[in-house]
Amino acid sequence: NLVKTNLGAPVNSSTSDYSPVLTPDENTLVFMNSQRFFEAIMITKKIDGVWSTPVNINPQVRSDGDMKPTSLSFDGKELYLVKKDNTNSDIYVSNFDGTFWSAAVPLNKHINSRYNENFASITPDGKSLYFTSNRKGTHGGLDIFVSKKQSVGDWGPADNLGTVINTKLDEETPYISRDGKTLYFSSKGHFNIGGFDVFYST
Repeated sequence: NLVKTNLGAPVNSSTSDYSPVLTPDENTLVFMNSQRFFEAIMITKKIDGVWSTPVNINPQVRSDGDMKPTSLSFDGKELYLVKKDNTNSDIYVSNFDGTFWSAAVPLNKHINSRYNENFASITPDGKSLYFTSNRKGTHGGLDIFVSKKQSVGDWGPADNLGTVINTKLDEETPYISRDGKTLYFSSKGHFNIGGFDVFYST
């Protein structure tokens, strides 16, 4: 059974707090917070078992409220985000230098396309990036793709995970387990109750 516990203050506030992403050691949390005039990317760290006061990092990553976090690297130094405009969405990354987060930059053309890239999750070893896209060549709607990091350090060509995972309907929010052996994702396809259901594959 799943046990749900409200994180309480200072993480949760009187406005909406959503889209949380967590490092595998569960000590760094990035999430969205609805503020008066914009959507803020907040970060908090667990110190001696207690979450610190969240800090708004929009000015650091250069978000105008149009980005949301999708995953953190194992060491907590790479933050993957999705930036949306009226016609497209792309995946960006920001790097932490020990003090500040860098301005987020888009990933290369193996990842981003003229279509929508909606979510990205990096494996614990940092060598594979699972992401969703509705680019040409999908099996229908959004599919999950994977790209491997090349020897030069940039992301290589993306491969569709195929019909064991992807269906004629949308697949979204891929997440790789800490041991890198289980893929969790949501899907409108497969055999489900309705809408998006959560699935896993080993």
